[in-house]
Amino acid sequence: MASASCHDFELPLISANGSKSLRDYSGSVLLITNVASLHDDRATSEFHALNALQHTFGDALAVLAVPCNQFGHQKPG
Repeated sequence: MASASCHDFELPLISANGSKSLRDYSGSVLLITNVASLHDDRATSEFHALNALQHTFGDALAVLAVPCNQFGHQKPG
């Protein structure tokens, strides 16, 4: 059985039709995290921390924030 790499997967895009291949991020460390925000779209502290990480590590780190609607319907659609 062949082992899968995270680069073998694609994630659906929110802002457009289609998907994004994780292969596009080969050569960078990937941080893939589930995110949620408040109903009035104010940024939560997790976004500030993720932005700080991205700023600190630059192109060596790719932060992929994946919204989910499982927690209080905070990210419908």
